[in-house]
Amino acid sequence: MDKKWIWPFELEEQLGAGGMGVVYKARYVGNDRRVAVKILPDHVAANPVLAARFAREMEILKDLKHPHIVHCFGGTTEGKQWFYAMELVEGGSIESLLKQKGKLPWEEVIEYGKQMCAALEHAHTHNVIHRDIKPANVLLSKAGKVKLADFGLALVADGDKLTAAGKTMGTFLYMSPEQIRGKPPLSGQSDLYALGCVLFEMLTGAAPFQGANPGEVLHKHVHEPPPRVLTQALDCPLALEEVVLNLLAKTPQERPATARDVAKRLSGIDTVVVVDRARKTPARSLAETKSAVAVGSGKQVPVRRPAEGGWPLNLWLTGGLAALCFGITWEAAKWRADAAYRRAESLWVQGLTDQNAAVRGAAARSLGELGPLASATVPQLASTIEDADWNVRAEAVSALGRLGHSARTELPKIRRLLKEDPEPGVRNAAQTAVGLVESSREEGMGYGWILWLAALGVTGWGVWRQFRP
Repeated sequence: MDKKWIWPFELEEQLGAGGMGVVYKARYVGNDRRVAVKILPDHVAANPVLAARFAREMEILKDLKHPHIVHCFGGTTEGKQWFYAMELVEGGSIESLLKQKGKLPWEEVIEYGKQMCAALEHAHTHNVIHRDIKPANVLLSKAGKVKLADFGLALVADGDKLTAAGKTMGTFLYMSPEQIRGKPPLSGQSDLYALGCVLFEMLTGAAPFQGANPGEVLHKHVHEPPPRVLTQALDCPLALEEVVLNLLAKTPQERPATARDVAKRLSGIDTVVVVDRARKTPARSLAETKSAVAVGSGKQVPVRRPAEGGWPLNLWLTGGLAALCFGITWEAAKWRADAAYRRAESLWVQGLTDQNAAVRGAAARSLGELGPLASATVPQLASTIEDADWNVRAEAVSALGRLGHSARTELPKIRRLLKEDPEPGVRNAAQTAVGLVESSREEGMGYGWILWLAALGVTGWGVWRQFRP
């Protein structure tokens, strides 16, 4: 089967599709890392509003760096290529989890809720309103960590307006009354209302408002009070139900002020639960009870050591062996990473001779991203700085600068570009590269060998203490 590429990504299976693009699982050839690539088809990019919304989504994700928000690695919105790469989250979503389980234990809902609040608090403090909080947009890592995704409808406060006044945007099952009315300005409280809908669904297995058609559901959002959680989830703590109902208030002013406030209330419920569980301690054994009575009476009770036998390891030997195992694992991982770098390096070196100037420039830029690890490619990059395309020359000379000390032999060529190249962009790149190369130092052996000797020394000391007479 022919491979599909959107350089520098090799596209694999399709993960999803929607009105704002198609998402693929992809391999970044620079380090063989799997990522998700969102691509805007040509016919969608031809729509100025949708194209602007896609570009804004990419910029928003690049700015929102948070452990509970999907990380964006960057992309491009030029020419016919509209795409960006983001971290691959492979644990499904809250929506898929609900389809599998029906509803979730309230303890699990609290944990997911706190993580969602952390993501929303970060977005809101950066003046970003998501506007489409729903179970499908709350992704989960394989470890169960929440990752808020899909900022395609996000609104930047005081930013460019891409939605006409009075137009409703969002998903009707989770849409706040003010969104339905289409009366701006919206605020973070609109996202908190949707969060309340999602928490309600996680606890009960269904969104708070149901109807035969979207119009009926939207009418209920605006005019009807939400149903009680306890009527559908009998084990839900009353305090948790109060949080959900508070989030589902009809007006923003009646809802919590910030996502941080919601997280504090959820944490308070969690704290009570932990205290209650702590009270359920197992009964003492008979020996422990007798010991406690003896101590309380003031009598001296001899401490009985456990019978010697077996082969218990002392702490020195245990620590040394653990350090050696860690070092072996680290070296193996480093070897695999170096092998991946070498494969990527060979691909980029081939790209330096490609007929397409854009590919040559991308290859040079990627070698620069490898940094000193790509020191063996200095001769090829040095040849590329003579390229007829000035963009390629600029990328090649920038890459030499990032290679550092290994590019010192090419300083005369770089200085010549600095003085003689007709393009200002190339001269600027050359000036930066000269500074980077001159300030770099040759890498020494490092401290790895010292750590290995220390681990061996600790292990040897532990062996001696273990078997000494």
